Amino acid sequence: MEKKPLTVRIRTCYTFRDLMPKAPQTAPPPQFSLFPESARLQRIDPTTNCWRFYRLTLQDDLFGGTVLVRSWGRLGTTGQERRERFGDPVAAQKELVRWVRVKQRRGYREEMDG
Repeated sequence: MEKKPLTVRIRTCYTFRDLMPKAPQTAPPPQFSLFPESARLQRIDPTTNCWRFYRLTLQDDLFGGTVLVRSWGRLGTTGQERRERFGDPVAAQKELVRWVRVKQRRGYREEMDG
């Protein structure tokens, strides 16, 4: 007597949700921050050979305060850096906004990537 190969049937049950095409996953649109923690500015004026950057970031320090890190220089270089310590994060954020306004009055604009 010859043995027949064993065949197994698997029943799959699909629901309506399984058959629907999946919606593409998109990143949420970038939103303007009411309380900025960083700013990247640059000033480019080829007529005066001015290629400058200015970056501001807020960082927490080990002693419970907030540090405003300002770095500036010519594009393509490391530049200089200065750190100011604040006990109050709100005061540090106000100082960051103040520096952004000062630099924008001097012709700096938000850095464009790409």
